[in-house]
Amino acid sequence: MPPAASNAFTSAEPLVYTRAVPLIARVYPNGSADVNAFEAAGRMPYVIRELLGEGLLHGDIMTIGGEDLSAYAKTAVVEGDTLGWRDTPDSGDETILRPATAPFSPDGGMRIL
Repeated sequence: MPPAASNAFTSAEPLVYTRAVPLIARVYPNGSADVNAFEAAGRMPYVIRELLGEGLLHGDIMTIGGEDLSAYAKTAVVEGDTLGWRDTPDSGDETILRPATAPFSPDGGMRIL
């Protein structure tokens, strides 16, 4: 996809991003939590909310769903027959998901050996 967008990535470029983005999730393989524990702790709406809050994602980017990225920082709720959205609560388990202001590590931890 990068060449189609007239943007050539180098093999080292992902390292630039991993150094800029804090490690806020400990899910297998970088932690012992599985996808079910990640779901219970807050899942992707929590991660997106945290990264948006620290200016590490652009919330005004349009997505394939027709909403901008900030809409994905909300949690879906079903009430009766109605689907609604509410603000995402804080992490349900900070051994799995932490705030971007108190990450497991200030960077993503990826390295080339």
